[in-house]
Amino acid sequence: MAQPAVLRKFGGNADLAGRGLPARFLFALPRSLAGYRAVDTALVPEQVTAGYQHRVHDLAATLAQWTEPAVVTLSEDAGRVRRAAAEQVEAELRPGGSLYDMREWGNKLSGATLRLAGLLHVAHHHADAWRRPINVDRMADAARLAEFFAAHYRAALTTIGTDTAMENARYVLGVLTTKGMTTFTRRELHRRVSRRLPKSGQVSTVLAELAALGWVRQAPDGRYELHPRAADKLEALTR
Repeated sequence: MAQPAVLRKFGGNADLAGRGLPARFLFALPRSLAGYRAVDTALVPEQVTAGYQHRVHDLAATLAQWTEPAVVTLSEDAGRVRRAAAEQVEAELRPGGSLYDMREWGNKLSGATLRLAGLLHVAHHHADAWRRPINVDRMADAARLAEFFAAHYRAALTTIGTDTAMENARYVLGVLTTKGMTTFTRRELHRRVSRRLPKSGQVSTVLAELAALGWVRQAPDGRYELHPRAADKLEALTR
């Protein structure tokens, strides 16, 4: 649940993204409550505080003695829920499915769902979770959490992508104005920005974004023309 600015820097890092690191996290992007918060709120009930402290203490004391992993199984009903959830994930990874455009993350979702079920199981049975199978309710809870995280990962991608697109647009506009490229072809621009945007498709995407914003336009001969006040627009964009 990092701040959006941190998420953009993390997800927009090409080196980390290339290694698949952002796809290994579950993100939550809750809506801000600013403007709707109660000024005076009630204290957390004492029994809730005491129960939380007791449970965390028991978990720490119980698990501190473990040196080897314990095998936790699923009940038969929980196994059916797991299988159905995994089959649904697999179907959504196909072209046209809700996970198709974030397959790197979606490929890990079934495994993450099982880990969520394990965490919920331990939270409910902090003293002897390893002696019990994960029941159907905890597995169903984990499947619902997986749906939640899928929606929030999509929102995270939008946050990251929007910022990356704007950063690329700002960079290209800076190159155009600094180099005095009042008219240019896509290939000429690509040669100038290839270190940051090595693929020609990336340059085309940025040009489409700049054209939509009115900073460049394509002439009838196929060349691009830079807006005469592009330097002013760049200054406004970097504020």
